[in-house]
Amino acid sequence: MTKDQARRWLKAAQTATQAIDKGELWPSLERLQRAGSENNGAGVYAYRSEMLSALAVAAVAIREASEKLRAADWPTDADWDVL
Repeated sequence: MTKDQARRWLKAAQTATQAIDKGELWPSLERLQRAGSENNGAGVYAYRSEMLSALAVAAVAIREASEKLRAADWPTDADWDVL
């Protein structure tokens, strides 16, 4: 493992992380959390349609974030030792 290769992997990991952070993952998960926390006192979701919609949006965002992570060469423990 060379320092240049370790740096490339670190840069790829940073780029993937930034793309996920700027994307829809966190807003969609926050929306899902809000939809799930609203209940009508009877122990059920107050707005079933909002919960279903939030679940669908979160599923897409999670899939997209997973694809970005899988596509990036990620640093290993050995890379950190080289850096």
